[in-house]
Amino acid sequence: MISVKNKLKVLLVDDNEDVLEFLHDVLGQSYEVVIAVNGLEALAKFQQETFDFIVSDVRMPKLSGIEMAHEVRKTSQLPILFITASEDEFCEQIQSLTHVYKVKKPFRYQELQEKLKQLHELYFKAFSEVA
Repeated sequence: MISVKNKLKVLLVDDNEDVLEFLHDVLGQSYEVVIAVNGLEALAKFQQETFDFIVSDVRMPKLSGIEMAHEVRKTSQLPILFITASEDEFCEQIQSLTHVYKVKKPFRYQELQEKLKQLHELYFKAFSEVA
């Protein structure tokens, strides 16, 4: 699972260029980051490459983060971390999904890092128990 560079590989999905740039800069310090500007592009990249996590916005054009997550779940239990401000709508739409987590906007970078660390530990623990 861990890439050749010994960095976890994250698919970062957001339609806001400023948010993408900021998250790419900060996550790029610890992770190998691949960017997608909407859920449709993210789904295409997910089908072509191997990732350790997906970090995604919820509301995006073409294919929302929630719709993308439902498509990902058809073939993978990869952890998905949503960064969202819409708490109620988000909770309703992810009820049927597993290994989905959230960080509420606005957030601190340390909060995002801690959540990703927790996901890494949970996911790889579960993966090793199955193997």
